[in-house]
Amino acid sequence: MPGVGKGTISKRLESEFGIRHISTGEILRKASQENTEISRKIRGILNSGNLVPDDFMCELIKNEIRQDEKKFILDGFPRTFKQAQVLSEFVEIDATLYFTAKQELIIKRLEKRAKDLEEFREDDKKEIILNRFKLFEKNIELLLQYYRDRKLLREIAAGMDIETVFKHTKEALELD
Repeated sequence: MPGVGKGTISKRLESEFGIRHISTGEILRKASQENTEISRKIRGILNSGNLVPDDFMCELIKNEIRQDEKKFILDGFPRTFKQAQVLSEFVEIDATLYFTAKQELIIKRLEKRAKDLEEFREDDKKEIILNRFKLFEKNIELLLQYYRDRKLLREIAAGMDIETVFKHTKEALELD
């Protein structure tokens, strides 16, 4: 779910264990800042809270992962069943983490992030957040079942303090 803390946890895993963090949000925000037709389209999609089309996202991720790379964290990908299927064609997944928290808590976190950031992000507006939640809820069950069936899903309650969530994440990934 947007704002559940996956980026914060991913950055800590990168820092402490040297596992590269690949954030689709950062990749898309960076791509949207260019002055090209595709950048303007991405910007429009992000500013409305909609999902970037599956084929485009899969291509972005495919281009981001180095062929010799053995360990990395995909933050915010896959978000749809189709993305998961395409991902399995070019990467072997060890685990999929699903961070959960109450929607009210996530909204508070995102509103705080919007106030704390030096540069305002359109996708942190409340109406955009609520649209992102709707899209997330629409796509998540099939995606979760896909990874459950493959025994790769690890669910982590992310409504607690960051140290507890990080501890549970390390346990789920067997990193300690």
